[in-house]
Amino acid sequence: MTDLERRFHETWLGMVQPAEGLVLSVPVLVDAQCAEKLTRDAHVAFREELTAEGSRILDVPGFFTRVLDLPPERFVEEAALPEQVSLYVPEGKQLLRPTRALLARATDNAAPPENPYAALVWEVPEALVDLDKPETLTGEWEYPAQAKFERLLRACRCPIGILTNGTELRLTYAPHGESSGWIAFRVADMAETSGRPIFDAMVMLLARPRWFAVAPERQLPALLAESRRRSADVTTELAHQVFEALEVLLAGFSAAEDRDGSSHLRAAIERGDEHLYAGLLTVLLRLVFLLYCEDRALLPVEHPLFAQHYSVLGLFADLQADAGRYPDTMNRRFGAYARLVALFRAVYLGVHHHSGGRPLDLPARRGELFEPNAYPFLEGREAGGAAPIHDADARAETPVPTVCDGTIFTVLDKLLMLEGQRLSYKALDVEQIGSVYEALMGFDVVRLVAPAVRLRLGNKRGSARVWLSAEELLAVPARGRAAWLQDELGFDKAAAAKLAALADSAKTAPALFQALATYAGKKPETVAAGTLVLQPGVERRRTSSHYTPRTLTEPIVTRTLEPLLSAMGAAPSSETILNLVVCDPAMGSGAFLVAACRALA
Repeated sequence: MTDLERRFHETWLGMVQPAEGLVLSVPVLVDAQCAEKLTRDAHVAFREELTAEGSRILDVPGFFTRVLDLPPERFVEEAALPEQVSLYVPEGKQLLRPTRALLARATDNAAPPENPYAALVWEVPEALVDLDKPETLTGEWEYPAQAKFERLLRACRCPIGILTNGTELRLTYAPHGESSGWIAFRVADMAETSGRPIFDAMVMLLARPRWFAVAPERQLPALLAESRRRSADVTTELAHQVFEALEVLLAGFSAAEDRDGSSHLRAAIERGDEHLYAGLLTVLLRLVFLLYCEDRALLPVEHPLFAQHYSVLGLFADLQADAGRYPDTMNRRFGAYARLVALFRAVYLGVHHHSGGRPLDLPARRGELFEPNAYPFLEGREAGGAAPIHDADARAETPVPTVCDGTIFTVLDKLLMLEGQRLSYKALDVEQIGSVYEALMGFDVVRLVAPAVRLRLGNKRGSARVWLSAEELLAVPARGRAAWLQDELGFDKAAAAKLAALADSAKTAPALFQALATYAGKKPETVAAGTLVLQPGVERRRTSSHYTPRTLTEPIVTRTLEPLLSAMGAAPSSETILNLVVCDPAMGSGAFLVAACRALA
């Protein structure tokens, strides 16, 4: 039953993409056992609430009553709402106010809830087709309706909202002081027979039972809060996927070198100073940076030229379509990596295109992250000399490594999809991105001289993994193998003893290789001699990184700073506050320092 529920939730979450942020976690939904498939009659009744073409809800209050079993008495209409459920935005000169508010569940012999409203509902004009573009239909403030609604929810301390223009219903979650997210249930998609899973999910989450008729821990507010609480799991899984993307990228460059007959990777390894690993890591950090910028519209994502030829999200959409049409040829198709190189150059040098139509102006960012001369092998050049940046003929004579489209598609899929949902970098906290970066540090690229098996350093969950060959273990004198496994590779005492015993029993390299593969588990990871792999360095093997969530850092920082700030008086000056010295002796990804910056700000 659990597998069926998981597939159900992964299916509908995949169908409602794109969404904003990880609003609901699949494990949380599975634990709540809330999956429910409705009858055909329920879907027919839903379609009767729509326009003839099935693209829009005719009567939103009637829809709430007849489809979601939430009649008018469950709501407080706009005219009867107190002033506290509104927000005047002075910079936009607009009063934000919901259309109605869903009353919270009343319980016998219980104190009144702190917030009497379970959710706010805001109906905007049907002419407002795009909820994510700046608009003035709802008021003078030229700002996206979705962003306006999120600000209202935070100000009213009511984190759950439903935003609708008749063509979609957006379940929005915007807790005060945290990042926001939303899932859109698009009417036209739900009206289709193939969209039945989306309709089932919409009713499952928004109908009366999920608010009032199930145990509190299975009600929608609890599901949203628990999904947010498990953000540490999201960060850990994302870090794991980014590391997998790094391995895929390494394999893609290795295959390209064999295909091109070049020696750029070999030269990068011989250069030392972790040059090859740092270059591959730079590619991923560039992509993370660009995805964050695109999700926050810090790049001209709406410009047709940028969207078609530069955008990372646009490239992912193109590769998704190609993978659907030509799944067996993705590793024989090329062009995606060259497009990324063009984007990296565009960010570094800037783009100024003014010939006809709407001009595209992308200022030059420069900086070390996109510096083309830092890792020349990424562009198919030998070390030394300057990149042919301005000379078009010189650029044409420098062939970009033939990293296949299948590699780039897998890398982007690892960066963008999590638990079947499109990951929004806009919704990630700075600490989460920093934690992902920290999890990638401390590895080296090595070329294995013999077949090897990947093994965990211990039984502890999340412990590092290393590649071990039978030849190198047998090369160590039998009496010192256990100590060597602990001191040089970082295995814990129990694992080192078991592996040493296997070597004592096996005697030959082929027999020991088979024993190591069996020891690794049901699906052992093995590679051939000559393969380039990522091997954890000494510090990575002996230590590990952990995501420190805001729920931990902010209370500690607040308690630490409050007496210092109180001693400064009721209204300390900026200069006085900035004279404080904050020291984090083991900063890692800077989670406590970021919390300190927020508190001081």
